[in-house]
Amino acid sequence: MKYFYLFLFALLDVSYGCSPDCSLVSCTQSFNPFDCPDGTLYSNNAVMCGCCPGCVRLKGPNQACQGETKLTFDVKNLFTVKGSIILNAKEIPPVVASQDCAPGLKCVNTKCSEYPSEYTCTIPDINNQKWQPDCDIDGSHKAVQCKSNGADPRCFCYSKEGNRIFGFDWIENRDQMKCQCSRLVEDLKKDNKNIDLTYHCSSNGNFEPLQCNRGMCYCANVLSGQPISYAVSAPMWKTLPCYNETTMGFNYLKTCDSQSNALALIKKEMNYHGGNPITLAAPQCDPDGSYYAKQCDGNQCYCRTRANVNIGSFSTQLNTNSELNQKCYCARDQVIFADDNRAHSYQCDNGGNYEPMQTIGGVAFCVDQDGFIISGYVAIADKCTLTACKTDVMCPP
Repeated sequence: MKYFYLFLFALLDVSYGCSPDCSLVSCTQSFNPFDCPDGTLYSNNAVMCGCCPGCVRLKGPNQACQGETKLTFDVKNLFTVKGSIILNAKEIPPVVASQDCAPGLKCVNTKCSEYPSEYTCTIPDINNQKWQPDCDIDGSHKAVQCKSNGADPRCFCYSKEGNRIFGFDWIENRDQMKCQCSRLVEDLKKDNKNIDLTYHCSSNGNFEPLQCNRGMCYCANVLSGQPISYAVSAPMWKTLPCYNETTMGFNYLKTCDSQSNALALIKKEMNYHGGNPITLAAPQCDPDGSYYAKQCDGNQCYCRTRANVNIGSFSTQLNTNSELNQKCYCARDQVIFADDNRAHSYQCDNGGNYEPMQTIGGVAFCVDQDGFIISGYVAIADKCTLTACKTDVMCPP
């Protein structure tokens, strides 16, 4: 990485070690913040006494510490000084060591605390012999989790707690996938004050290049969501340089999230003015504005396409255990694989989930919720030895 401050630095009073005035230091950022190595976090104030960007290596559990970092995993931590990210940067990011604990860890008696209890990434899954998740420096799941223990390797977006969230891509496209939009939307769902925000994510969990929220629209960096243009009022969104009629159409809100957002605004106004609660149910939408895979009508819940069309006859009865566990991943994968001209040979259960035990070509094996193998192969006659996925119905005691 090239910084143009070496001569200036030589003029500083070395007795103080650092200049209190960063205006005396000129630095250029020529690396991608997402290229920071494992175990580090990007910071705009990492090197040259906090005047230039770099990657910070923080302390982990039980390591000696002097304090707690102010850095976070919030997507705004990835906002760069210039407002843009160099996608094809070849230079290696500078890494500096810090004596502070990683986000979420406390410095107690000069030692960092254990990982937060809500994060289980570092705890091995005894039922999964084929895959272990990638963990962040605070013991949480990384945003992008890739699985190659199957016929069609893919990457998925995950929450810090280890739950799969919106966004996936084939593994060959993993380098373009950051999932920061999906994580932001997932976090906003937990805060009822932000129900009217309408961030749009692409199918791989990144930000769409054009965003509109609360009446204002702007162009955004697709990796971090950082605004990179002027903002205009929503009716003027088509004047933005990132607007593309072919890919974005004539309305920012899609069919699903236009319905959901309208109801959210009504509920917000009624709550503000003390009106009676509205019992109308809005459709469940994905962060790209399309319909969520599971939609409920009356006392039945169905698996549907992004356009809200039923997939086969997959359904469950409302408020049953089957319905509570219904994700429709298998049903949706049938559509996704067909659209990409890929074979999909695994069995789905009646609710559209993957059958935990699959039998193909004379062998049986266990799969996870995403249809990836988690066990060894056994002859079908020995399927009841697969403790990770056998059931009492399939293998009576």
